[in-house]
Amino acid sequence: MALLIFSKDLTPIEDVLKGVVLTAFRKGLKFRLCEYRKYADGGDNVEIILCKHYDGEQADEDYFFLWLTPHDYPRMIVLDFKGLPHYRLGVTDQAYYDPILYDFALEYLWLMPQHYISIYGDSYFSLSDMEALEARGGYSEGWWL
Repeated sequence: MALLIFSKDLTPIEDVLKGVVLTAFRKGLKFRLCEYRKYADGGDNVEIILCKHYDGEQADEDYFFLWLTPHDYPRMIVLDFKGLPHYRLGVTDQAYYDPILYDFALEYLWLMPQHYISIYGDSYFSLSDMEALEARGGYSEGWWL
């Protein structure tokens, strides 16, 4: 599963990082800043891992890696969403646990309502979309469909 954070506005990486850290705190996620890299072409990248142990039959923790891209990165990826350019702020392609992605997406969008979340690049969620899911009972398997 892939998760993408994007916005129509360029957002400083520090602001995205603040949103991710507050999301982790509010949802009881373990947060670890794994690596910060500065590249020769002027860009940099922050790698984060977020983990959570859910009660129940699961023996392992759910987790995903998240890479944040700065707003001034020379090759900032621009997406066409609703006919307007949007900018990639964070991405993961190694997320296999639906509950943690749902929890993260909902809380992150409460904190950063001007941003969007995409799952697989096929499903797109604003804060109002996530609130509608929450009003219908919240997380369920395949929630992004």
